Amino acid sequence: HDHDCGDGDGGDGWQGDGFAQGELVGRTLSEIKRNRIDLSRRYVFLCPTRLNHQFEHLPAEAKDSALLVFRCARHHVFPAPHSARESRLLARMSTGPLRSGCGGEPSNNAGPSAPLVPPTSMRFSKVFLQWLHTKEKEDSVFWYKPDRDLQRLSMFLEGKICPLTEEHYRPLILDSNWWRVRFDRTRSRFVTNPVSVVEALNAHSPEYREAHPGMDVREAVLQELLFQSNPTLEPLAQWPRAPSTRCLPTYTKAPDPSKYGGYIVKPYTSDSMF
Repeated sequence: HDHDCGDGDGGDGWQGDGFAQGELVGRTLSEIKRNRIDLSRRYVFLCPTRLNHQFEHLPAEAKDSALLVFRCARHHVFPAPHSARESRLLARMSTGPLRSGCGGEPSNNAGPSAPLVPPTSMRFSKVFLQWLHTKEKEDSVFWYKPDRDLQRLSMFLEGKICPLTEEHYRPLILDSNWWRVRFDRTRSRFVTNPVSVVEALNAHSPEYREAHPGMDVREAVLQELLFQSNPTLEPLAQWPRAPSTRCLPTYTKAPDPSKYGGYIVKPYTSDSMF
């Protein structure tokens, strides 16, 4: 069962009333809750992979107004033509354990049972990619990598208008002193300790980025940064009302009796040995 969430629980826009509701007759409790979404708010999605998996469960209104702040680079979703060719070639390379008698070198020839890893673009549905192209044309997508620049993200948000206040969004709070002194833990949604946010802000200095090119920002830190700067935004790691598939049973096809050499008809007993 889904858990009801009160005000300020930080994740799914559950506010109590004023929701878009469909027909409730004949629906399960989970289906009813999934339709009680506050569509007046603007949702910010942070992960393209999870968004792709849950895309069909998002209401059209949430898709239309959504902002996409992806922590990855664009080629993670839209690989360049040469990268796509390389992916098809590398997908057939063996990544298994080292073979003995080969001088400790792994084999580059995949055997018949070697799994084929699909190119990056094949991991996303065609409908999702078309929608993402449209959002890019609307300037509603921000790719955090490769620049890893929070100041650019702040400028990206400042250029958007909040549907609730009809004003431009405020800049991101990138001042470490604000998080040390003015941050109110009782009103936090994703991060209760400002130290993690301060560390992330300090790590985004040009000198630090140059010395640590692989530096990343934690998902929860980015969510808190977005929310504290603009409380009308709802930064989401995943859509909270999408049905969970973790506990669904997996259908297994019944075995073919013709593949077996025989059956033991008589149950085993101690007397059957004599």
